[in-house]
Amino acid sequence: MARDTVRKSLDLNKENVDWYYEMFPGGSLSGILDQLLQSYREVVDVSPKDYAKIAAEQLADQLRK
Repeated sequence: MARDTVRKSLDLNKENVDWYYEMFPGGSLSGILDQLLQSYREVVDVSPKDYAKIAAEQLADQLRK
């Protein structure tokens, strides 16, 4: 089954990219980024808006103490 792909321009830290290619010569940077994003999706279930609400509630609780 063919996967849909998206072409996207990214700004990455040069030091991190250089490290990756030193550690994995000929490695697929897009492949590792795709795997990382997939793993991130599996563990993150809260949206940025939800995170902001949680942080605001925690800050309000701390200020009340």
